Amino acid sequence: PRGQIVHRNGIRKAAVPRGFTLLELVIVATLAAALLAVAAPRVVAYREHMALDSVAHELARDLGRARVEAIKRNEAVTLRRLADTAYQIRADPARRLPPGVKFNTASTVDSVRFAAFGPVIIGAGAWNLTTAHSSRVVTVRASGQVGVQ
Repeated sequence: PRGQIVHRNGIRKAAVPRGFTLLELVIVATLAAALLAVAAPRVVAYREHMALDSVAHELARDLGRARVEAIKRNEAVTLRRLADTAYQIRADPARRLPPGVKFNTASTVDSVRFAAFGPVIIGAGAWNLTTAHSSRVVTVRASGQVGVQ
């Protein structure tokens, strides 16, 4: 009989369907594509925001390091912007910003010079970092304190 399985001992059992129908697979694929279409832009924006945040905090740490170097060496130390995507402390190798992140030309400073005892001699102000959709500001106060906004 159709829809039943007969074993050797004569016991009949209902046949268990195995696998998925084509319609079920198409429905699952459509739902997965819809979820991906909704989630993908948010994931990309989140990743971009996290990269920008990471770069802003790295720049703030480097500004703090330049200040500590000035105090440690008892001489002025400068951190300067080399281009829209790079900066340098003293004569150290240039630090490059990751792809998609750059300095905004509206930044109020292009370089910061820390005195031998820590405060800023030249360049207290803001460093603006931007991506396609967001921005962060790293501020340097005349006292030498650095913050990320």
